Amino acid sequence: MGILLFAIAIVSTERLIPRFKTEFLLTHSQAGAILSANMLGFLISILLGGIISDYSSKKRLILAGFLLSGTGGILIFLAKSYFMLLLGGLFIGISGGLLEGILSIVIMLVFKEKPGMAMNLTQIFFGIGAGIAPFFATLFREWRFAYSLIAILSFLLLFVTIPSTIPETRSNEKLKEITNLFTNPLFLLAAMGMFFYSCTETGIVGWISSLFIEELETSKLWGTLSLSAYWFAQFVGRATVGLKVDRFTPEKIISILFFISGLTLSGALTLHITNLSFIFFSLTGFVMAPIWPTIIADARMRFSKTPGAAVGGIAAIGSLAGMIIAPLIGKIADLYTISRGLYLTVATSIAGCLIYIAIILIIKASGTRNYR
Repeated sequence: MGILLFAIAIVSTERLIPRFKTEFLLTHSQAGAILSANMLGFLISILLGGIISDYSSKKRLILAGFLLSGTGGILIFLAKSYFMLLLGGLFIGISGGLLEGILSIVIMLVFKEKPGMAMNLTQIFFGIGAGIAPFFATLFREWRFAYSLIAILSFLLLFVTIPSTIPETRSNEKLKEITNLFTNPLFLLAAMGMFFYSCTETGIVGWISSLFIEELETSKLWGTLSLSAYWFAQFVGRATVGLKVDRFTPEKIISILFFISGLTLSGALTLHITNLSFIFFSLTGFVMAPIWPTIIADARMRFSKTPGAAVGGIAAIGSLAGMIIAPLIGKIADLYTISRGLYLTVATSIAGCLIYIAIILIIKASGTRNYR
C-alpha cells in the first residue's frame, strides 16, 4: 500500500504537468523542474534512509515517509505559487525515497531466496498505482482534490503502520564499509546502469502526455491514456517476465531488456503516428518493467554486508538522473520539439545496455559474480 500510494502521488504530478503549466504560466523548463523536485527529494531520502536503515529502525523511517507524503499532498492542495508546487513535489519525493527504499529492503528480508521475484512483485503495486494515477489525477474538475485524497490516505496508512510489526536487522559493519561499497567498481557500474534506466523512464513518463496533446495534437484523454497505458504495461511486464527473473543471470536479462527498449522507443518517436506511437510506448513500458527491480535485487544480494546503503546508493543515482533529464528534455522542447528531446531516452537505453555488457565482461574475466 505504501508503494502504491507513492506511485499515485508521483504519477499524478507527472500527468498534471500540462495543467500546472497553464494555471501557473510555466515554461517547459519550469514544469520539468517540478519533476526534478520529486527526484531531488527521492535522491536525498533513499540514499540517507538506506544507510540509516542498516544501523537503526526501519519502522521509524517508514512512518516518516507516510508523514511527509501527507504533508506534500497538503502543500500542493493549498499551492498558490510555483514555489509551493516545488516544495510539495520535494516532500512527496522524500516520502517516496523512504517508502520505496525501506519497504523494498523489508520485503527482500522476508523473501531472501527469491529477491528478484519479491522486488518485481512489490513493483506490481507501483504499476497498479501508476496505471490508475493519470485517471485519478484528472477525475476531479479541480485537480487539487486529488492531492487532498493523497494526504488523507497517507495519514491513514501512517496510523495503520504505528501498531504494525516491521522486520528489523542491524548491521555490525563499521561505516568504513560504506566507503568500500561506494568505491567498488561493480557497484559504480550498477549505479550507472540505474542512472540510464531512470533517464529513460523519467523522460518518457514526464513528457509522454505533453507529446500526445501538444505535438501529436490529440485530445487530453489520449494524453491520459498514453501515460496510463505505459504504466499498465509495466504492471503486466512485472507480473509476467518480472516474476521469472531469478531463473536468469541478472546482468544478461538487464542488458537484453535495455536493448529492446531502445528499439521500441525508436519506433515510437520515428513513426510519430498516434496509434503506432501509443503501441510502441506501451511495449517500451512492458520491456523496461523488470529492469529497476532486478537491479535493486541484485545489489541487495551482491552487497549483503550493507544492503540498505547499496540499495539506497543505486536508487539515489537513479533519482539524480530524473533531476537532470526532465528539465533537459524540457529545454530541448523549448528550442525544438518534445519528440526531439525524447530521443535522449533512446540514447540512454542503449547506454544502459552497454553498461551491463561491461559488467558481464568483468564478471567473466574475474570468474566470480563477486558477492560479498
